[in-house]
Amino acid sequence: MNVVVNLRSKNNFSSLSSPSTCSFLRGYDLSHYERKYYISGDKVGSILSELSARYAHTDIYPCSIVDSIYYDTLNLDFFRQCNDGSSTKTKVRIRRYNKDPFQQVQVKKKRGFEVIKQKWEVEGLDPFNPLCRQKVMQTSGIQGLQATTQIIYKRHRFRVEDMRITFDSNIQFQSMPGYVSVRKFGRLPFSVLEIKSSNPDSQITLLRDWGLSVNSFSKYYLAQAFFFNRADVFNKFF
Repeated sequence: MNVVVNLRSKNNFSSLSSPSTCSFLRGYDLSHYERKYYISGDKVGSILSELSARYAHTDIYPCSIVDSIYYDTLNLDFFRQCNDGSSTKTKVRIRRYNKDPFQQVQVKKKRGFEVIKQKWEVEGLDPFNPLCRQKVMQTSGIQGLQATTQIIYKRHRFRVEDMRITFDSNIQFQSMPGYVSVRKFGRLPFSVLEIKSSNPDSQITLLRDWGLSVNSFSKYYLAQAFFFNRADVFNKFF
């Protein structure tokens, strides 16, 4: 399935805001450990086929299109956290699934493999409305944000014991209107497998069979590197 980018269409290691005007999705139990693996194009079909054969229909939402608008500060502090190897990294985004309206504000903080994510239901998140930026800042408690990047991909979901496995393919990105960048559109030449679990040591034995090793990267970081011709970064992946 081709994805077409269309802008219209238990450690709390850092404090996260929780404004009373917004409600949490599924409570606050959003702490987990996360490991990422990039899947080269020649392995995508076989790995996805094996996951589907073994674990099909184990997740209540087996497949959808994930569409996110990422926000950063005017100084691109969140990008710089990744670029400088900061121990704690922050992502702020609004998200929708398939063609549903944008209705989630998410703040994700990561330290090593440990992730704390907050989600709020917020009405009226139109990324082309100036009020959207204000709502994102008010909800997240982080000021001085700008919409920088849209990232969209197809996500397959599986569950194995305590693990949630996601397989993201056809990952495309583009810069948001008003965000100044050298390049405007791009696409990752690989897919991304993520394993999320409350157990820091959880893995699936198939990883060894597939010859995969953990990598440290984010889709947002690679998109920014591509936008600004950071060859030292994206030549490792593109």
